[in-house]
Order: sequence, then C-alpha cells, then structure tokens
Amino acid sequence: MSIIMKQTRFVYCFAFSILYMFSVGYGEEIPPDQSARIIQKQLQNVKLRGEKLTQERKKLEQLIQQGQKNLQLYSKTLQTYKYNLEEAQKVIDAAQTEMDRICKRNDERELLFYRCVYTHDLYTPVPPTMNIAKSLAHESISQAAIAIATNLFTEIRSELPRLDEMQTIVEERQAYQNRIITKYMPADMQKKERQEIILNEKENQIEQTKAAAQETAKQVEQLQQQLAAAQKKIEEIRRQQRLAEEQKKKKIAASSDSKTNPTPRKNTSIATNGTFASQRGRLPWPVKGAIIRPFGEFTHPQFKVTIKNPGIDLQVQNGAAISAVADGQIIYTGDIPGIGQTILIDHGNDYLTVYGNVKEQVVKNQTIRGREIIGNIAAGNENGVATFHFEIRHAEQPLNPQIWLGG
Repeated sequence: MSIIMKQTRFVYCFAFSILYMFSVGYGEEIPPDQSARIIQKQLQNVKLRGEKLTQERKKLEQLIQQGQKNLQLYSKTLQTYKYNLEEAQKVIDAAQTEMDRICKRNDERELLFYRCVYTHDLYTPVPPTMNIAKSLAHESISQAAIAIATNLFTEIRSELPRLDEMQTIVEERQAYQNRIITKYMPADMQKKERQEIILNEKENQIEQTKAAAQETAKQVEQLQQQLAAAQKKIEEIRRQQRLAEEQKKKKIAASSDSKTNPTPRKNTSIATNGTFASQRGRLPWPVKGAIIRPFGEFTHPQFKVTIKNPGIDLQVQNGAAISAVADGQIIYTGDIPGIGQTILIDHGNDYLTVYGNVKEQVVKNQTIRGREIIGNIAAGNENGVATFHFEIRHAEQPLNPQIWLGG
C-alpha cells in the first residue's frame, strides 16, 4: 500500500473513530451521539421529576382540602361552644331572675309573718280587767294573726323546693360554662391553631411545588430543544461522514490510477534501534503527566455515561514539550474533529502513534528519532493545566499505551 493511500485511509478512519469519542481537549465536550443519549437520560429524569412533583402537588392539595375541612370543623365546634355558653347564660339568668322573685316574695311573707307574730303576742294573754266583749275581740285578733302567720309560713316553705331547683340549675350551668371555658375551648383552639399552621405550611409547599413544576417544564422544553439540536448535529455528522468516505474512495482510486505512483514504503520497521514491536513495555513516555482517562471503556464522572477511549489522556502542564516514543516518519499534522491539533507518526509494520492537542514543530514526511521533540501542548486552561491525548495503533486497531510505555 502506498504512503498516500495509507495516510488517506488512516486519517479518515481515525477521524471517524475520534469523532464519537469523548473530547480529549480543554473544552470537555461530549460528541453529538453521546450528548443525545445524555440529554435523553436527563430528559427522562426531568420528566420523572415532573411526574413526582405532580403527584406531590396532588397529595398536598388533598391534604390542604382535608385540612380546610378540619379547620371548618374546629371553627364550627368553637362556634357551638360560644352558642352553648350563651344558652347556658340565658338559663342562668332566667333561673336567677326566678330565684330573685321567690326571695323577694318570701322576704315580704317573712315580714308579714313577724308582724302577725307580734300582733299575736300583743293580744295574748287577755288582761283580767277586760270585759267579755273586749276579751272576745282580743282573742279573735290573736287567732287571726296566728292563721295568717301559719299561712305565710306554709307559702314560704312551698317556695323553697323551687328555690333549691333554680339554685341547682344555676350551679350546673355555671359548672358547664367553666368546663367549656377552661377545658373544651382551649383544647380545640390549640387544635385549630395547629391546623392553621399546618395548612399554611402545606400551602407554602404547594406554591414551591408549583414553582418547581414550572421550572421542570422549562427544563423539559430546553432539553427537548437540545435533543433536537443534537439529533440535527448527528445527522450533519453522518452526512459529512458519507461525503468524507466518498472523497476517500476517490483519492484511493486516483492514487491507484496515477502514472507516477509514489515509491511504496517497505513494510518493515523504520526504527534503527529495533522493531517497534520489540520495544513493547520499554517505549519512553511522550510527556510526564497523570493519567486522567484510561484506555478502553470508562464512566465519565460528570455525565455518568460509558465512553470508549482508544488511547490515554494525561493531565500535563500547558505548553509542555512532546517527544516521539520511537523512530518514525510524520504522516499527518493538522486538526482532527474532537481532538484538535494532531500529529501521526508511522513507525513501520503498520504501527502508528497519535499525539493529540499538540502544536507541531515538525512537517509531514519528516523523519524523526525516538525521544525527539515534535511539538508542544497546544491548548490548556487558565490554571496552566492541559490535556494530552496519546494512542498506539497497529493496523488501525487501538492498543493500550500503558502496556507499551515504560522507558
């Protein structure tokens, strides 16, 4: 296979594989297809939260409705207490009025009684000197006084049971009033006040729930718009993919039909210090840094999605120098979607290494030596930290760099 055909085929295949991988650059950008899945998951979660809010709102509305019924019941009970107090007071007043009338009548009778007793005592005994006519008159007056006094005493005694009855009614009604005022009403007043507090809390909660539901509805609308945009972007990428594949086929066909085919590279190692494969486990690291994304599948800590990484990502200092891991030839320098400025080195026998987010200091077709600096980190954040992406591939299949590096 010619150099041009190898370069064309690999770059396009590499670009397509990188396009769907989590970006290794400073932007922390999710590719469209995974972004769509994330948005769909978020949309499901937001809709589920909206359903829970709706259920919670309905439950709160039921509690508020029941609370309002309880409040009405307590208010009605308190009104009943007030009515009973008023009715009891009416009975007390009526009994007291009747008692006052009985006492007044008895007072008058008692006064007359004592007058009759005085009259009786005045005309008894009969004086010896009194003649018979006067004596009879004297005795008649005395007997009349006794009769009146007896009658008065009987009337007074006849009123006493009624007086006792009225007194009992007054005492019972006053005791009933006292129970209402000191026991029943305070207990129900406390219940009413507690119910008012609970009702107020539930009303505040339902207002918060309504606000949260409105916010959730906005989030659903926004996520639906984002999902539509992501799906549109996916369609655009697929369209570009098809165009790139067609261009690739055309370039391969043109390269095959060319009268002046470039001299094929021998399928042997370019390295002078042994074949690339023989250096497995001893290749030098292209730069010092901590691995932040391993080779293969891993779960993104923020978006909680599984991402397949064809290489490793290192956290390095912004502007750090990047060196080749072995002898080889530069076959590509340029931007690749999802990875940024990239350098590809052919090490022979279908072994290639990929250096992402690197501003090159080399040119295409340039031969380089192992440990030779090929560029510097192209982009980082304001804290002076950047991400470097590195891959090792054989026949376009990604290999785990951690197994190969170690020198």
